[in-house]
Amino acid sequence: MMDTRQSQLREVFARHSTPFAYGGADCVTMARDAMETLTGRPLNLPVWHDEASAAAVIARYGSLHAAVAHVLGTPATAPAQDGDVVLVRSPDGTEMCGVWAAGRPCVRARNGVVPMPARWATAHWRTS
Repeated sequence: MMDTRQSQLREVFARHSTPFAYGGADCVTMARDAMETLTGRPLNLPVWHDEASAAAVIARYGSLHAAVAHVLGTPATAPAQDGDVVLVRSPDGTEMCGVWAAGRPCVRARNGVVPMPARWATAHWRTS
């Protein structure tokens, strides 16, 4: 039987199965949606609307990791659990923000919500 957290994550992933759009349906907005859905608390994030403005936000902090840490604080050290915000680095060096679900990170990529190998996770932040 699916618990409430898993059900909420399914709803988040369904909402982010729309066409990719910076600032509306991208990796960070999906992670924000998951965190807000699971905690009931809004997150105050910078605004971006295209690839250039997203890159500018990341550059302001120095990296995607630093930008996420600025908002969410120090990453967790305990193992990831469903709903945690997670940072992923692919073998080509691309960083993506996602959500931990069913034992692996899931990210909002250009082709939808995509599960990634757990070994690609570089950091995670608790949502509980």
